[in-house]
Amino acid sequence: FSMVVVVGNQMNYYVCAAYAEYNTFTFHDYQEAWYTVSYTVANFINVAVDMMVTGFLSFKIMSGVGITLPDGSRLEEMTGLHDIVESFPMQKTLGAQLWLYNFPSTFAIPYLLEPILTITM
Repeated sequence: FSMVVVVGNQMNYYVCAAYAEYNTFTFHDYQEAWYTVSYTVANFINVAVDMMVTGFLSFKIMSGVGITLPDGSRLEEMTGLHDIVESFPMQKTLGAQLWLYNFPSTFAIPYLLEPILTITM
C-alpha cells in the first residue's frame, strides 16, 4: 500500500510540474506559485476522495459483520451521515486509515528515497 501512495504522489508531482511548465508565466515565481497551489489542491482532493471511499467501504464491511455501538445498537441501523461518521467504530477505522496513508507512505518514504534517487539519477 505504501508504494502505491508514493507512486501516486510522484505522478501528482509530475503532472502539476508539467502543467506549470506548460503555461507561460511572466515570472518564474508565478510558475512556482501555480505548482504549489495546484499540487496542494490535487492532494486535498485525493485525500478527501480516498477518505470517502474508505468510509463507505468501512461502513459496509462493519455493517455486514454486525458491529455494535457502545449503547448496544448496530452500526447498520444508523441513518444520518453525521451520526455514522461520528460513531466510534467509524472514527477508529478512518483514523487508522488516515494514519496508514500518511505514515510511512506520505511523510517518511518520499523523504528517505528522494535524496537517494536525486543522487543516482
